[in-house]
Amino acid sequence: MGLLRIDSGVARDMFSSYVVVGNKPFNMVDDRRFRNWVKYISPTLKLPSKNTVKADIVKVHKREAANLKKFSFHSK
Repeated sequence: MGLLRIDSGVARDMFSSYVVVGNKPFNMVDDRRFRNWVKYISPTLKLPSKNTVKADIVKVHKREAANLKKFSFHSK
């Protein structure tokens, strides 16, 4: 079986999207059972803290707001 490589940036973006779309609490990353499950699935993946998840979501929001401005500007 080949070595699984996970891009931590992609994983963080996907997790942030999961939290937002699924209306999940930021602090779910603090749950011991959740952390243990993730470590079982991927021992090398470093889970972000709840503060990092919040910061990632703010970045995504700012990026998407900027994209919307560009889109609405170009469509006029």
